[in-house]
Amino acid sequence: PNDSVKEQCIWAIANVAGDSIEYRNYVLSLNVAEPLLKIITETKRITLLRNATFLLSNLCRGKQKPSFRLISMFIPVISQLLKNNNDIEILLDITWALSYLSDNIDQRMINLILNTGCLPILVKYLW
Repeated sequence: PNDSVKEQCIWAIANVAGDSIEYRNYVLSLNVAEPLLKIITETKRITLLRNATFLLSNLCRGKQKPSFRLISMFIPVISQLLKNNNDIEILLDITWALSYLSDNIDQRMINLILNTGCLPILVKYLW
Protein backbone atom coordinates (compact mmCIF):
# COMPACT_ATOMS: atom_id res chain seq x y z
CA PRO A 1 0.00 0.00 0.00
CA ASN A 2 3.03 2.33 0.17
CA ASP A 3 3.22 4.72 -2.80
CA SER A 4 7.02 4.94 -2.62
CA VAL A 5 7.33 1.17 -2.92
CA LYS A 6 4.78 1.13 -5.77
CA GLU A 7 6.75 3.83 -7.54
CA GLN A 8 10.02 1.86 -7.37
CA CYS A 9 8.29 -1.36 -8.44
CA ILE A 10 6.74 0.40 -11.44
CA TRP A 11 10.09 1.91 -12.40
CA ALA A 12 11.79 -1.52 -12.28
CA ILE A 13 8.98 -3.20 -14.24
CA ALA A 14 9.05 -0.41 -16.85
CA ASN A 15 12.78 -0.90 -17.37
CA VAL A 16 12.33 -4.63 -17.89
CA ALA A 17 9.30 -4.20 -20.20
CA GLY A 18 11.17 -1.65 -22.30
CA ASP A 19 14.10 -3.97 -23.04
CA SER A 20 12.42 -6.30 -25.53
CA ILE A 21 9.11 -7.53 -26.86
CA GLU A 22 9.74 -10.85 -25.13
CA TYR A 23 10.15 -9.12 -21.75
CA ARG A 24 7.20 -6.83 -22.42
CA ASN A 25 5.00 -9.82 -23.17
CA TYR A 26 6.23 -11.57 -20.04
CA VAL A 27 5.36 -8.51 -17.94
CA LEU A 28 1.92 -8.41 -19.56
CA SER A 29 1.44 -12.12 -18.85
CA LEU A 30 1.81 -11.31 -15.14
CA ASN A 31 -1.45 -9.31 -15.36
CA VAL A 32 0.23 -5.97 -14.72
CA ALA A 33 -2.35 -4.03 -16.75
CA GLU A 34 -5.18 -4.03 -14.22
CA PRO A 35 -3.22 -2.81 -11.17
CA LEU A 36 -1.31 -0.34 -13.34
CA LEU A 37 -4.48 1.22 -14.74
CA LYS A 38 -5.93 1.36 -11.22
CA ILE A 39 -2.85 3.24 -9.99
CA ILE A 40 -3.01 5.64 -12.94
CA THR A 41 -6.67 6.45 -12.40
CA GLU A 42 -6.50 6.75 -8.60
CA THR A 43 -3.14 8.27 -7.68
CA LYS A 44 -2.69 11.91 -6.81
CA ARG A 45 1.10 11.57 -6.48
CA ILE A 46 2.69 13.08 -9.60
CA THR A 47 5.91 11.06 -9.46
CA LEU A 48 3.94 7.82 -9.21
CA LEU A 49 1.76 8.89 -12.14
CA ARG A 50 4.85 9.78 -14.20
CA ASN A 51 6.41 6.37 -13.58
CA ALA A 52 3.11 4.61 -14.27
CA THR A 53 2.72 6.37 -17.63
CA PHE A 54 6.33 5.47 -18.48
CA LEU A 55 5.45 1.81 -17.85
CA LEU A 56 2.23 2.15 -19.84
CA SER A 57 4.21 3.56 -22.75
CA ASN A 58 6.70 0.68 -22.61
CA LEU A 59 3.83 -1.81 -22.60
CA CYS A 60 2.62 -0.32 -25.91
CA ARG A 61 6.08 -0.37 -27.48
CA GLY A 62 7.28 -2.75 -30.19
CA LYS A 63 6.38 -3.74 -33.73
CA GLN A 64 4.58 -6.81 -32.41
CA LYS A 65 1.64 -5.22 -30.58
CA PRO A 66 0.16 -6.54 -27.37
CA SER A 67 -3.23 -8.20 -27.68
CA PHE A 68 -6.07 -5.98 -28.81
CA ARG A 69 -7.90 -6.82 -25.57
CA LEU A 70 -5.11 -5.20 -23.56
CA ILE A 71 -4.75 -2.25 -25.89
CA SER A 72 -8.47 -1.59 -25.71
CA MET A 73 -8.05 -1.30 -21.93
CA PHE A 74 -5.19 1.19 -22.34
CA ILE A 75 -6.73 3.61 -24.84
CA PRO A 76 -9.43 5.16 -22.60
CA VAL A 77 -6.84 5.77 -19.87
CA ILE A 78 -4.37 7.20 -22.38
CA SER A 79 -7.11 9.47 -23.67
CA GLN A 80 -7.99 10.72 -20.19
CA LEU A 81 -4.34 11.40 -19.38
CA LEU A 82 -3.96 13.31 -22.63
CA LYS A 83 -7.08 15.39 -21.98
CA ASN A 84 -6.61 16.06 -18.27
CA ASN A 85 -2.89 16.57 -17.84
CA ASN A 86 -0.43 19.36 -18.37
CA ASP A 87 2.63 17.61 -16.94
CA ILE A 88 5.21 17.48 -19.75
CA GLU A 89 6.68 14.11 -18.69
CA ILE A 90 3.26 12.47 -18.61
CA LEU A 91 2.28 14.02 -21.94
CA LEU A 92 5.51 12.82 -23.55
CA ASP A 93 5.00 9.24 -22.42
CA ILE A 94 1.33 9.27 -23.42
CA THR A 95 2.09 10.63 -26.88
CA TRP A 96 4.81 7.99 -27.25
CA ALA A 97 2.27 5.33 -26.29
CA LEU A 98 -0.13 6.61 -28.96
CA SER A 99 2.70 6.69 -31.47
CA TYR A 100 3.61 3.08 -30.69
CA LEU A 101 0.00 1.94 -30.90
CA SER A 102 -0.64 3.73 -34.18
CA ASP A 103 2.38 2.14 -35.89
CA ASN A 104 1.36 -0.76 -38.18
CA ILE A 105 -2.25 -0.04 -37.44
CA ASP A 106 -5.26 -2.19 -38.00
CA GLN A 107 -8.75 -0.77 -38.46
CA ARG A 108 -9.87 -1.67 -34.94
CA MET A 109 -7.01 0.39 -33.48
CA ILE A 110 -7.74 3.35 -35.76
CA ASN A 111 -11.39 3.30 -34.68
CA LEU A 112 -10.46 3.04 -31.03
CA ILE A 113 -8.08 6.01 -31.22
CA LEU A 114 -10.52 8.09 -33.29
CA ASN A 115 -13.40 7.40 -30.92
CA THR A 116 -11.51 8.72 -27.89
CA GLY A 117 -11.03 12.21 -29.29
CA CYS A 118 -7.23 12.01 -28.98
CA LEU A 119 -6.42 13.35 -32.44
CA PRO A 120 -7.84 16.87 -31.97
CA ILE A 121 -5.84 17.16 -28.76
CA LEU A 122 -2.67 16.04 -30.52
CA VAL A 123 -3.29 18.61 -33.26
CA LYS A 124 -3.80 21.28 -30.58
CA TYR A 125 -0.32 20.56 -29.26
CA LEU A 126 1.13 21.37 -32.68
CA TRP A 127 0.26 25.06 -32.13
